[in-house]
Amino acid sequence: MFALQNQFRKELDQQVDQALTKIQDVVKEAQVTLLYLNSLNVVGCGPITLKEMQKTLFDSQYIKGISFKESANSICNVGIQNTRTTKKTSPDFIGPKKISVWLNTPLSIFDFEKNAITIEQDKFTAVISEVFLKHLTAIDASWELIFLEKDTKRHIEGTPNLFKEVELGRHANDINALKCSDSISYCFAISSTKKLFYKTSSTMIFIWFICSFLIFIISFILLLVFFERYRSIESRVIRGIRKNCFYCLYQPIVALESRKVVGCEVLARFRDDKGELSPADFIPIIIKEEGLGTSRKRS
Repeated sequence: MFALQNQFRKELDQQVDQALTKIQDVVKEAQVTLLYLNSLNVVGCGPITLKEMQKTLFDSQYIKGISFKESANSICNVGIQNTRTTKKTSPDFIGPKKISVWLNTPLSIFDFEKNAITIEQDKFTAVISEVFLKHLTAIDASWELIFLEKDTKRHIEGTPNLFKEVELGRHANDINALKCSDSISYCFAISSTKKLFYKTSSTMIFIWFICSFLIFIISFILLLVFFERYRSIESRVIRGIRKNCFYCLYQPIVALESRKVVGCEVLARFRDDKGELSPADFIPIIIKEEGLGTSRKRS
């Protein structure tokens, strides 16, 4: 189970990396687009201006519309046609390259309302769809994207204050991952409850349980075989040869006529921590293992 949680935590780390990579792609596209268009130093909304705007929009992945202005109001746009952009008096935050950013900007498209992200630098404004924000993670877990503005962590999308709570350890019972990008001023946090972990990993947990049960059964059988072999007479004798479990008994030989001891017979005996073994048990094994011949000695 611990291994599955570690694997799930690694998956959350990958989700954080993927989310920050996508944000980095969007930020890079926005910066490159606005820097390039402003570097042209165009005047008025002539054919050259429109052509460059159209070409840039065609090459963009996330930008859905580009507007050009020389005064407070847009005088021409490409992409989203007949669009009225209503912006707040001040941006939600100022990003790198002095790009102003408005979140949840209502765009009037045809007969329905839709929100987008509006970014502005000098004479050009770009509209970015918010769809990518809804798909920053493939896991159904709580998450938050924040923007680092000096010493302030500004909420962008997701569960408000989640990053701060995870950072302060208030989700210690959950499985968490958080990271700040090294290249852009954005951070991402994701938190999954144990319940969601079990739900997401139910198949893996079931497979892990079956494998663990099979490993236990196989180990138990092997253990029984080992102990059975360990306790067998043959194993005892083989171990006894190495551990000097054999000892000698001396049986006197008496002459019947004189009733005097005229010699002795040496008898081999065996004793280990499990007790005595009869010569009838260990002699055949010694003959087999040590090749001491086929004739039995007197016991």
